[in-house]
Amino acid sequence: MIGRKAVLSIVPRSESVLARAQIEMRSGKSRLIDNLLQGLSKRDPDLDQDLMQCGLGIQSCYKPQTIAKVLFSKPALLLVVSGSKEMLLPNKRYVAKSGEFLIVPADTEFWIGKYPDEATGIYQGLGFRFDIETIQEFQKSFGQGIENWNLAPHWHAPASESSLEWVAHWLDWSRKYPVSIQIQRHRLVELLLLFAQAGLAGNILVSRSPSWRQRVSQMLGVDPARAWRCKEVCKALGVSESAMRRRLQVEGTNFRELLEEVRLMSGLTMVQETHLTICQVADAVGYQSQSRFTDRFKERFGVTPTALRRSGQAY
Repeated sequence: MIGRKAVLSIVPRSESVLARAQIEMRSGKSRLIDNLLQGLSKRDPDLDQDLMQCGLGIQSCYKPQTIAKVLFSKPALLLVVSGSKEMLLPNKRYVAKSGEFLIVPADTEFWIGKYPDEATGIYQGLGFRFDIETIQEFQKSFGQGIENWNLAPHWHAPASESSLEWVAHWLDWSRKYPVSIQIQRHRLVELLLLFAQAGLAGNILVSRSPSWRQRVSQMLGVDPARAWRCKEVCKALGVSESAMRRRLQVEGTNFRELLEEVRLMSGLTMVQETHLTICQVADAVGYQSQSRFTDRFKERFGVTPTALRRSGQAY
């Protein structure tokens, strides 16, 4: 029979083991976050545009940034490395701090705020965008029995050590070897599997098939500066113009609105993730006039591209 003193001596010991495990878990994640910060400081800024085209975005700011009416045509995982990020939806609010993800489905409009870390004075974050082909590849490889997975929507989650290890490894690899869309797609399938196994991929896999808005947007996004015509997009997607118009109308948009949305969202990405001048960004997304681009950009996002770019630069 165990005596009262023995029982009392066991309780603190078990609690101390749990406390040590929690400390070790926190220290392990802190170490990985530190490694990510070091990796970001060593990256070659000239590679940022190549990474962006492969679905990986790197963003930083030294002053708070607020951007309205953001809408992703591709679902995305947004990792905060330093500072915090706030996301506002019509009836929801999420705040992610260092070492936490925001999980954003496609076709969802939101307001976003980014805030530098008080100690270091910088916000740093990473974004991973999943195009239609990546999700189809995931479904092809792991979709059997997907109905039995937990696909409940999760918008905010702490990063696991495995996901942080994945991110750190990818950053290190991308510094050493040429960027490849095919390799990035393969790696994103790995990341999606980590989230699916944890029951956190619902917002990424929310639909078994992409919306027409997604299909058209992804095609336009390949070359936003091109003088796209509805007829050629319909031909490429194997649908008549009348059917396309009806389907987009059901989804609350039309071809002309989508084209401008894609151009402005592409411009937003380039302003934040590349070192192109604002004039070059405007040209790259199909605006012949920088002033026109600036006016439309501010009208949608509530900030000029120049002001947004300056807030992302060190003093």
